[in-house]
This record gives sequence, C-alpha cells and structure tokens, in this order.
Amino acid sequence: SKNYYPITHYNTRMTNPNQSPAKTSLHEQIEQISALLNSLRPRLVEAEAELSDRLAAISAFEFKLRSRIAKLTDKLDKLDAEIQELKRQMRWLGEGWQTDPENEAAAWASDKSASESGEYRYHTAPKAPRQTLAEEEKVSLKQLYRQLARRFHPDMAVDEADRDYRTQMMWAINAAYAAGDLEKLEQLLMEPDAPHTIAIQSDQEQLDLLTRELTRVQNRLHEIEDELARLDKHQSALMMRRQEKAERGGRDWFGELEIQLRDDIAKRQIERDVLESQGFTFEGAEASVELMLRRTHPAYVPPFEVIDYSVNVSQRRGRGLNAEAIVKVRVGPKRMHTVAEGNGPVNALDAALRKALVDVYPQLSSIKLVDYKVRILDGENATAATTRVLIDTRQGNKNWSTVGASANIIEASWQALADSMEYALLDS
Repeated sequence: SKNYYPITHYNTRMTNPNQSPAKTSLHEQIEQISALLNSLRPRLVEAEAELSDRLAAISAFEFKLRSRIAKLTDKLDKLDAEIQELKRQMRWLGEGWQTDPENEAAAWASDKSASESGEYRYHTAPKAPRQTLAEEEKVSLKQLYRQLARRFHPDMAVDEADRDYRTQMMWAINAAYAAGDLEKLEQLLMEPDAPHTIAIQSDQEQLDLLTRELTRVQNRLHEIEDELARLDKHQSALMMRRQEKAERGGRDWFGELEIQLRDDIAKRQIERDVLESQGFTFEGAEASVELMLRRTHPAYVPPFEVIDYSVNVSQRRGRGLNAEAIVKVRVGPKRMHTVAEGNGPVNALDAALRKALVDVYPQLSSIKLVDYKVRILDGENATAATTRVLIDTRQGNKNWSTVGASANIIEASWQALADSMEYALLDS
C-alpha cells in the first residue's frame, strides 16, 4: 500500500508559556503551529481523498463482481447447505470428515464488503453502484471533494459544536463522492462553514485551539495510514488486483471466475445426488454407517485390506452351476491368496474371504449370514440400474446389517460382505 506522508510530531510542551522566561512568546508559538498546520492540512485532505478513491474503486469492483456471480454463488451456497444437512442426517460429520474446500468467490460473497468490514471513519458502505461519469465529470468530482474536505474536515474544527457540524458534513461529502453524485456535492458547497461564530478571547485560547487541532490532524493522518493498510489486505482488494493483472494480460477474469463457479456447482450437484442416493442406500444398515464414520478418523486402522477379488460362475456339463471366487487380502504384513467354491457367487466370495482371514481372526468362523436382500434403486435404468444389497449377520446374540450399492450386483454384494466381516472385528 502507499506509504503516506512523514508526519512531524509537534512538541506541545513548547506551548507552555510558564516553562521558562527565555521560551518563545505565545505569538511565536502560534505562528509555529499555524505554519505546521498549513503544511499538514493539505496533506490531510489528500489523504482523505486517497482513502475515498480507494474505497470507491473497491466498492465499484464489488458491485460489478456481485452482479456477475450472485446467482452462481447463491446456487453454490444452497447446494453446500443441502450437502451438510445430508451428511448430518447420515451422522458422517464426526471429527476427521473431509469436506470440499470452500469456493473463494462464494466465501467472498458471504463476507462483508470492504467498506463494511473496516469501520472507516466518516465513510458508510454504498447502497448502489457508483454513477457512470465522463472523464471531465470525474475531474470535477475530485476537485469538488477536495474543496469540500478543506472546508469541512472535522479535525480542523475549533470546538465541539463545530466538530459535530463538520462530522455530519463529512459523512454527507463522502457518501456523495462514493456515489459519484456531482449534484449533491455542488449542493453541499452551498452550506455554511460553521453553524455559529467562534470568538477567540486571547492568544492563549488561540494557542490551545491550534494545539488541539494539530493533535487531531496528526492523529487522523496516522489513522488513515492504518485504514489504507487494512483496506489493502481486504479480500476485495486482493481480488481486484488479480482482476486488473488479468485484464492487462488480455484475460477475462470475471469470465474465468464464472467458469470455476459452474464447475464447482456441477461437482456439488454430483456430491449432493450421491449423498441422497447413499442416504437411502444406508437406511437400515447401521453397521456400514458405523464403519463409514470410523473410516473418517485418521487413527482408524482396518483389520484387513482387500487387494483384489474375482468370481467366476460357470455351467458345466455333469456338474451343474458352479461358482469359484479368488480373494487376495492383506492383514498387517501378511498377504493371503485364497480360492473357494460355493453354490453361488456370494457364497463363494464369503467362503474365500473367511478362508483368508480365519487363521488370523478365528472368531469369524462363528458368524453367520442370516438374510440377503436385493433392491433396485433406479428402476428406470433397467438392467443398468443401481442395486442395493443388504446383508444381515449374526454372531451369538449379536446382529448387524451391512449394505452395498452398485450397478454391478457382485460388487454390491462384496461391499456388504466385506463390511460385515470388518464390523465383526471392530473390537479385535
């Protein structure tokens, strides 16, 4: 950000006439402070003008950006809210749940504008975009602003009544300038300088008045430096600089942002749709939901890892229908490769998986598959429909249900079967 004027701190102790008989006279002190004020007042006006220009430019950028992306960010916010609610309903929002990073433009749109966030003195957030002005009108606008700021700046007031009046005027001046309202600034030019006449009774009173004004002017200059630095770090200012850089390179930054938002909306729509289908899929399968929740925790270590599997179903002369499954799993450092047959693909997979794990986890030999249910989730897709497989398992007096969903019924069955085995080993 622009480094503002080096501010000279006047030693106000010099204004004490009783400090020493050799000190300068009141009249000389008044002249010194007056000279310093005469050099600082124009600087203060220019500093206020610079702050107003920066706020106006950023506000114009914000209005333009909102007009381009408001509908898209609203849609993205709605999708994010739906996704969060679906996750909440599925009890997946435990510690460690990985969420998609928030879109920068959507985050910006939900935040305060630069004017609202900074609490800049004498400035309010504009309610409408700045008027479009011709170049000569822009020059007149700046000239009028500086003329009015010189006349009405509150830190050049002589007393509190004068300061209150000037403060109200400065609010009005900045509001008109931010709106690009030349007519309003011209009307303000007709206002009186002060609501009353201030009578200075003595040199000491004049010296005290000038000293107070000097302190206010110096403080305000430092305050403007801080306000400009804070404004320069606001997200709107950062995005505006990126837009300006892109424009210099011949790129449509606003258009690129819209494309990014549409891509994020498409991804969120897919996520929302998947969650909706999974929300129905996981209904009644509390064991699979429990496993899903545990898997979101970085500390969770599954009791086994499936490397791959295959199943072959054949009709052989003299032998009838035959199913054979091959399963490869890893338990710790051990890698198991087993083959088993069954009266169907699910039975063969069950046998092969148990065979691979039972030496390490003998308790698996006592679990029994007691029910196997299949349901089509999207019948309109005919044979390509997603299949939901629900497996009910029992071990002694304990019962649990697991689920799998896929367009491939073998894959859906495998998901439910592997979840059933893993759930049985949660306490291992």
